[in-house]
Amino acid sequence: MKVTVILPTLNEEVSIGSILRDLRGTEGLEIIVSDGGSKDSTLAIAESLARVLRSKPGRGCQMNAGAEIA
Repeated sequence: MKVTVILPTLNEEVSIGSILRDLRGTEGLEIIVSDGGSKDSTLAIAESLARVLRSKPGRGCQMNAGAEIA
């Protein structure tokens, strides 16, 4: 069974790396980061650890965009 986690982000450079590293240790887990327009290093950090997409800002938009590619 595969489980997908969609993380809506916006300027999360302080915590995104440790969160994604922790999640990557879970077998059968797909991780999608749906970014709503970060102006910091969030995307650069996340791209090395998860599947990343850029979406319109807003949690609902970001979750829907992530669900479309899950």
